[in-house]
Amino acid sequence: MSRSRPQSVADADRDLRQYLIRIAATLGDKAGDALTGLYVHGSLATGSYHRERSSIDLIAVVSRKLTPHEREGIARVFVRLSDERPVPGDIWITVVQERYARAFEHPMPYEVHYGPAWHERIRRGAVEFARDETSADLAAKVLEVRQRGVTLVGPPPESLFGPVPWHAYVNALEVEFGSARRSVAKQPVYAILGACRVLHGTTTPSMKSLNKDEAGVWALQTVPRMYHSAINDALQLYRGTKSLDDVVLTERDIIALREYVRERSQNAFDRASDTGEDDE
Repeated sequence: MSRSRPQSVADADRDLRQYLIRIAATLGDKAGDALTGLYVHGSLATGSYHRERSSIDLIAVVSRKLTPHEREGIARVFVRLSDERPVPGDIWITVVQERYARAFEHPMPYEVHYGPAWHERIRRGAVEFARDETSADLAAKVLEVRQRGVTLVGPPPESLFGPVPWHAYVNALEVEFGSARRSVAKQPVYAILGACRVLHGTTTPSMKSLNKDEAGVWALQTVPRMYHSAINDALQLYRGTKSLDDVVLTERDIIALREYVRERSQNAFDRASDTGEDDE
C-alpha cells in the first residue's frame, strides 16, 4: 500500500474507501429517512489527500431540523467513527438542513458539527445540542462541495446546493485567515498554503475553489519572489517530499507572507463586510 501518493476518493487505498462506505452506512442508519445527502470535499475530493496527515472532510444534508436528542446521537456516532478511522487524520463533518443547502443563508445554520476539538466535549456530554448554531466558514465549504464535491449518498451536489454569494464566500475566507493566525508556529504549512488560498479567493474575479496544493502553485506564479521560498517549502512538506528537518521555515517569513496577503485581501474583506452584497 502506498503511503505517500496523493489520493482522491476514486483511487484511495482500499481501507479508506471502505471507511467512507462505513461512514455513509452508519450515518444512514442513525439519521434514517432524514438523510438527504453525504458529500466528500477538501483534499480527498480534489486529489491532494495524503494518508499520513490529511483530514477527511464531509458535509451531510438532512431534510428537516433535528431534535436535540437526534443531534447528540449523530454526534456520538461521529465520535465512534473517529475512533475507528484507519488513518491518522481525523474526520471533519458538518450536518446542515436541506433548506439551507438549497437557499444559502449566511452565516449558515447547522445541526451537528464534529472535528477533533469537539471529540472529548461530545464524549463528556459537554455540548448543548438544544442550541441552534451557525458558522460563517461554511460558505467556503459549501462552495467547494458544490464545485468539486464527491457524492457518497444523494443527488449530485450541484443539484442540491444552491449558489454561495460572493460576500459570504469572502467573509468565510477572512474567518479562515484569522483562525490560521493561531497556527503559525504549530501548523506552518496550513498557515502558508491557507493564506495562498485566501489570496486567490480575494483577488481573482472568479469564485473557484482551490485545494492547498493548487493554491500554492498559483501563488508561486503571482506573489513577489521574496515569498517563494516559504511557499515552495510548504508545498514540499504538504506533498511529503521534504520533512521539517529539510527546510528552514521561520515564523518571521510566514508572518511576512501573511501580512502581504492581508494587505492584498483587505479591500475584498471590507467590501464583503460593509455591503453584505454580491460583488457586481
